[in-house]
Amino acid sequence: RSFKDAALTAEPGDILLLAPGYYGDFTMERDGLPGKPIVIRADHAHPVINSTFDSISLENRSHVILEGVSVNGPVELRWAKNVAVRHCTVNSKYGIIAKRQPGCENCYIADNVVSYTMPWVNRGMGSGMAEYGGAACVGEGIEITGPGNVICYNRVKGYRDCISTMEDLWMYNQVCIDIYNNDIFVGPDDAIEADFCMHNCRILRNRITNCYIALSSQPGLGGPNYFIRNVMYNIVHSSFKLERHSVGNLFLHNTVVKVGGGFRAVHQAGNYFRTEFKNNLTIGGPGGGLYGRYSAGEGEAGFLPGYNSTCQFDYNGVGTYQTPFTGQVGDEFFSDLDGLRRLTGGNNSLRVDL
Repeated sequence: RSFKDAALTAEPGDILLLAPGYYGDFTMERDGLPGKPIVIRADHAHPVINSTFDSISLENRSHVILEGVSVNGPVELRWAKNVAVRHCTVNSKYGIIAKRQPGCENCYIADNVVSYTMPWVNRGMGSGMAEYGGAACVGEGIEITGPGNVICYNRVKGYRDCISTMEDLWMYNQVCIDIYNNDIFVGPDDAIEADFCMHNCRILRNRITNCYIALSSQPGLGGPNYFIRNVMYNIVHSSFKLERHSVGNLFLHNTVVKVGGGFRAVHQAGNYFRTEFKNNLTIGGPGGGLYGRYSAGEGEAGFLPGYNSTCQFDYNGVGTYQTPFTGQVGDEFFSDLDGLRRLTGGNNSLRVDL
C-alpha cells in the first residue's frame, strides 16, 4: 500500500515509518488517542536521504506525532490538539503555523530546523513601505495562537518574525505558552514576537543573534509574562519592544550586546505599565543611526521613554562601549549612573564596562 492509503486507515498507536522519497502534499485524516498517538516518522536507517513533502496539514488532528521529515511548504496546525512536530526540517516562507483562531492547543514543536531567506530591507523591518513588493517581505517561521503550546529547541533562521504569537483579531486564548531554548538567527523584524500574550507565557533561555528587534510584547495583556535568561547579540533597533500600552512584563536575567543604545525598551504610542527590569546585563555602543523610520539609538546606556511609576528597574548592569553613559527614562535625561538610579528609583543598578 502507499503511504497515503496507510494513513487513511491508521489506528491509534500505529507508527507509519517512511522510506526515503518524495510524498508531495499530505493531509492527515486520522486521530490517535491519549497514550496511543499515531506517529508519522522518517526511517532513521537512511539519515542522508530525506522523506520529503511539499506541505503537511495536521489541521483538526489530535494525538499525532510528525517526526524527522523534510517539508518544503508549511506544516499547518490550526485546530490541532496534542500534536507534536519534532526533528523536522522545514524550508518555507511560512514554516510551522496555526495563525488564525482558534490556533492550536497543547501542541509540542521541538528540535526542528525552520529556514527561509527574507530580504533585509526597510519594508521587511516594518520601517518603510517603498522597497520590494509585499510578497517578498512576508514570512513567519513558527507562528501560532492558542493555549498551552510549547516551542523549544528549534533553530529558526531568516524570517521577518522567527517565532511569534498572533495579534489583534487573529489571536485566541494566548495563555500558558512556553518558548524556550531556541536558537534564532537573522530576523529582519522580531526574533520572538510574544504579542497579545495574556498571562503565564514564558520566553526563556533563547539565543538571539543578528536580529532587528529581539523580544517583543506588543502588547502584553496584563500578564505576568516572563522574559528570562535570553541572550541577545548584534541586535539593531531594540532589545525590548513594548508597544501599544503593554502591561505585565517581567524582564529578568537577560543579556544584551547591540549596536546603538544598549538597554533599549522602545514604544511609539503610549507608556507601558507594571513592567519590571531586574538583573539584566546590557552593553550598547557605536553603529547606531536610522533604519528607515526607526533608530538603533546613538550608543546611549539606556532608553526607556515609556517608563513610569508603575514599573521597576533595579539590579541591572548597564554599560556602553566607546560612547558616553547617557540616556532617557520617561521624559527626563541622565548623564551618569546616579542619574539613572534617581530616574528609575532603583539604587542597586551598576555601570559596567568591557
